[in-house]
Amino acid sequence: MLPKDQVLDRAWELARELVKRPPLTLRYTRQLFTHELKRAFLDQMGQGIGFETYAQRRFFPAGGRMEPLDRAWDDNPWSTPDQPDAQ
Repeated sequence: MLPKDQVLDRAWELARELVKRPPLTLRYTRQLFTHELKRAFLDQMGQGIGFETYAQRRFFPAGGRMEPLDRAWDDNPWSTPDQPDAQ
């Protein structure tokens, strides 16, 4: 663990060492570090899109109208006028 003021210097030092390596080594090193992040992103993307779609349908009525909410956010943001106690 490095102090905050030394992190950037160390990162540059490592970058200078990495750039001396063959291109394939750099490519595979990058894949090694990014593979799990990409997999996690792709695994969760469908669920995230589903949540976003649900929220859009709940907050903005069908028909393309984009009126503001008809009540204060604090009252019950997940309710709608036709379903006052929806969760």
